[in-house]
Amino acid sequence: MLQVPTKRELVAVLVSAPDDPWWEVRVLHAKLYQAKNRGA
Repeated sequence: MLQVPTKRELVAVLVSAPDDPWWEVRVLHAKLYQAKNRGA
């Protein structure tokens, strides 16, 4: 399972938004992780 991105990583994504898809996967995972926690 992927680790949830840290706030620093999320800020870096918003600022730089690289073409590599890895950050998209991590952000998506973070959203799913947060949604799971809200539903629990």
